Amino acid sequence: MQFETDLLRSAVGDHPAMLSWIIFMAIFYALSLFFEFCDRFGLFREQKHFRGTASSPTFERMLPTVLVNQFLILLPSMLVVSSLGGFNYVSPAYKFSNTTNMLLTGSSQGSPEWYHIGPISLLCTLLFAAAIHEILFYVGHRYILHSRFGYITLNHRLHHSSPTNCAISAFYMTPIDFALEILVPYYGSLGITVYLGLCQPIVAIALLPIGTIGGVYEHSGYNFWPGVPGLDTVVHYAHHSKHNCSFADGFGAPSVLDPWFGTACGSPATLLRAALKLNASADVAEKLNDIAIENFTPQVATKTRDWFGFMAASRKRINTKKISPGIRLTQTH
Repeated sequence: MQFETDLLRSAVGDHPAMLSWIIFMAIFYALSLFFEFCDRFGLFREQKHFRGTASSPTFERMLPTVLVNQFLILLPSMLVVSSLGGFNYVSPAYKFSNTTNMLLTGSSQGSPEWYHIGPISLLCTLLFAAAIHEILFYVGHRYILHSRFGYITLNHRLHHSSPTNCAISAFYMTPIDFALEILVPYYGSLGITVYLGLCQPIVAIALLPIGTIGGVYEHSGYNFWPGVPGLDTVVHYAHHSKHNCSFADGFGAPSVLDPWFGTACGSPATLLRAALKLNASADVAEKLNDIAIENFTPQVATKTRDWFGFMAASRKRINTKKISPGIRLTQTH
């Protein structure tokens, strides 16, 4: 265990925020360039469900804005947070025991225990951080960025100018939009886990890179798992198209608040929650039927009903006849 601690400490050093940012950048551009390569050479054409138009911003057009957000906003803010202890938190229990040990023996007890974390503890901490992130993201995204003030004055419409057809558009937004949509949920979830003594360095380092995977993928236009709860990118495409649904639903997200408040669309998981009555009010289930089903292509709707056949029997509204044209989510190749 001491060897593992020393190895992790040598890897992290005194700059865990920088390490987290470097890992994040590596993942972000590896995935973005992979999907861009696929777009340009026609790979995985059957999985490219969502395409842009002639007016959609290109990779080259979005890149300068994305780099500004990453180098001039994200990195400096991470270094500031790290200097305040946001990435190197030592739990109160360790501080107390180490201080006691110093008083009694005159020596430190060594490496803090928060460098050792089991898989179950790691998973629970990440799930807790994801839940906090979803709350902050949903509130800011729905009530600020999608208000008239946020969409026009703060220019959230810049982000929506890309119909989730290019992976790099995940970070294509104005600086104030970037702060509200990316930084506040990220640092909020990090800060709360730190305050509660739950945030080991490995967790703090992993939060941003892990979240990046889903964000890049759901903006890429590819959908490798249509109809699969939590993996179907139709959810975020529907958000960019309709602007009034799925404010926090997305690839790998807990996806609890949108179904709870009746703003979910396009996800089989939301229909399952509706069938199980996990909603804030009785009318949400009907609202989910109207919003979600009309955003499915016939193929995805069929797969959805295959997944949750019991719902078709219990809810007469969920049937093939009720699928309206709505938004065509799968473009013609």
